[in-house]
Amino acid sequence: MIFDLRLGHSYEKYFPVFLIKFLFTGFLYSFMISSGDAQHCLSQKMLNVQAASHNNVADYRAELETRTLDWIEKSRQAISFRELQTIEVVVHVVWNQTDEMISEEQVLSQIEVLNEDYRMLNASLNLVTFPLFLDIAADMEIEFKLATIDPSGNPTNGIHYVHTDIPNIASKYSAGMRRICHEDLGGADAWCYHNYLNIWVGGFDGGVIGEASFPGQEINHPEEDGIRIAPGVFGRTPNLQEPYHLGRTLTHEVGHFFNLLHLWGESDDDPPNLDCTGDDGVADTPKQAFTYKNTCFSSIHQSCGTPDMHFNFMNYTDDACMAMFTQGQKLRVWASIQLSRSALLNPSGCSVATQNLTLPAGVKIFPNPVVDELQINLATEVTNGLTLEIFDISGQRIFGNIFLKTGNNSLSLGNLKNGLYIVKISDDEYSGIEKIAVIH
Repeated sequence: MIFDLRLGHSYEKYFPVFLIKFLFTGFLYSFMISSGDAQHCLSQKMLNVQAASHNNVADYRAELETRTLDWIEKSRQAISFRELQTIEVVVHVVWNQTDEMISEEQVLSQIEVLNEDYRMLNASLNLVTFPLFLDIAADMEIEFKLATIDPSGNPTNGIHYVHTDIPNIASKYSAGMRRICHEDLGGADAWCYHNYLNIWVGGFDGGVIGEASFPGQEINHPEEDGIRIAPGVFGRTPNLQEPYHLGRTLTHEVGHFFNLLHLWGESDDDPPNLDCTGDDGVADTPKQAFTYKNTCFSSIHQSCGTPDMHFNFMNYTDDACMAMFTQGQKLRVWASIQLSRSALLNPSGCSVATQNLTLPAGVKIFPNPVVDELQINLATEVTNGLTLEIFDISGQRIFGNIFLKTGNNSLSLGNLKNGLYIVKISDDEYSGIEKIAVIH
């Protein structure tokens, strides 16, 4: 997006015209690294394929973008005063070869990197010396920690090891489903996909090193919502895959998970066919027509007539030179947390109940599919005190804390869009969920 000059800055003050002309004639590209191990993020390509193939994905994404822009407009002034939020993480290490069975130390080092990068505590921030960019660097006010309770209610360190017989399982599919995300397909089932950030670490084919689900992308397979990443770029312990050996691939993919695009927009060409028309939906990131793949610059460069923010975590810059998010990106991430990933703020919602696909005994809901009215019947032996919540498939709560009485209860769903939803019915001791479809 065009850089927001309302911030009161002028590029000419910091970026002489003669240097722009010099860079424009090819100085930028003379610094390209010839390595063939280019970073390859599959996230945008996967989103584009799914949106083109499934109308419900495209419709959800379009609606979410409208709501995101509205939320940003209403929240812009208050973004610096938000309460720090903690996201609980589960890491599924799905290994085939012994060297893919990464250590707990490596996992912990990756959590450290996320917390440094998302709290603006990373040492690489010192590379950003351009005043205009420094002024808008953002502490995202999000922290990450490994889960401490598994879906069965048992203590855990948040690391789940699964051996698989399938090489490069992160690239393998069965009947349209990612094998790495399903135990019965050789991988690992998600833990409470609404309440935890699920990360699967496993091998990829073809040089891919990371892929994340954008909000709403997994409407048809919500149990696959999360991030897939190669073990050789996870964490920052020795012997990782340079130049992506400092944990920034996950920083980048988490950005996608919270609805950040690459700075060049939605193009997924490889190499991208960029012409300065792409837009990332963020007001304070300059347009750019270069991915900065296999580069590590310490000075400012440009590709669309204004300085490029090649330090930004949403570029393909080498790990050592990734350094910042912006205030505009922070707004977009927080919009995602509030609008589509709000269940992450309630990790205690993860329990046997949220994974249990049967409702409490004596509870019946019908019809399914629902055209207008959902009926919830509680048998006379069911103790009063049950409450009902309804979530859309991305985890956003649509209805909450509706008290149910013995006998028949009716709830109008006529205002909901067609699609899948999750009904959760619970009391202080137990709860269960059931998927329903709304069809008008």
